[in-house]
Amino acid sequence: MPYETKPMKKQWIDVEGIMTPIILPQIWNHELQDWVVTSEQNPLPTQVTGSNAVKIDTLVNAETVDGEGNLRTEITATNESYIMLLTTVDNTDWSMRVRDVAGSLFYGRTYPDTENVEAATTINNPFYAMILGYRNLQDGSNRVSSWTEAKELALPPNYLNSVASANLQFDNHNSEEATVTIRLLRVWE
Repeated sequence: MPYETKPMKKQWIDVEGIMTPIILPQIWNHELQDWVVTSEQNPLPTQVTGSNAVKIDTLVNAETVDGEGNLRTEITATNESYIMLLTTVDNTDWSMRVRDVAGSLFYGRTYPDTENVEAATTINNPFYAMILGYRNLQDGSNRVSSWTEAKELALPPNYLNSVASANLQFDNHNSEEATVTIRLLRVWE
C-alpha cells in the first residue's frame, strides 16, 4: 500500500539550537496518493459517535419571588435524553413542582425531590434535580434512589410540550422574598 511506503510530511524546527524534525498532522489522500497536511482550510475529517452533547439554557434569570409567593414558567423540550434543573435561590425553604406525563403539577416529579428544600444555593453551587416525568414515590418508597437510576428511568422530556403550558412552578415558602435563577442542563446521549 502506498501510504505504508511514502514518507510522511515533516518540518524542521529549532529546539535549543538543535534542528529537530517533527511530523506534521496529516491524513492520507487516496486520490493524490500522498499525505496531506491538515489545517483550518483542510481539517481532519471527524465523526462524533458515542458521545454526549450538553447545552445549558437559562429559564428564569434572577427573578424575585415574593414571600409565600410562586413563579410559574414553561420548559420547552426538544429531543434531549433528559433535562436537569440547576436552581439557584438566595433563601431557604422553597419547592419546585414539575408537570408529569399525565399533566399533574405536583412535587415528587424530580430526583431528588424538590419539595421543602432547606438550602440557599449559589450560581456556582446550584441545587441539581433531574426531571423524571412521573411520580417518584410509589407505595411508600421511591422508584428512583440514585442518579444512575434517574438517568435510566427518566422519561424523555419532550412530553412537556404536550402538557399544560406552565409546566414548572417555583414556590417560596419563606416569608421573605427570594431571588431565583433556574437553568436547564439539556443532555443528548
